[in-house]
Amino acid sequence: MDDYKKYIDKIEKSLLKKALGYQYKEVIEEYSIGEDGEKLSKKKITTKDVPPDISAVKLLLDELNMSQNVDFENLSDEELKKEIKEALKLLENSTKN
Repeated sequence: MDDYKKYIDKIEKSLLKKALGYQYKEVIEEYSIGEDGEKLSKKKITTKDVPPDISAVKLLLDELNMSQNVDFENLSDEELKKEIKEALKLLENSTKN
């Protein structure tokens, strides 16, 4: 049963991350082959932004029973942010119990 809870926690965290958006670092390495063998010749690290995913937001809000009669597609950015903040509060409270 502990494994099940661990997976549920991972899924919830992943869903929250996707609903809120996140950043990650992309590393591109170029190697050259010379007399000494293969050597790293160039390394480029770029920070990429992944925007919030509306489907994940909808699912999260549905799971938290907040989406009753809410048309997410027609919400402004501010209204959507407000819904997300309320969902986060509910999620935080549900994980404390």
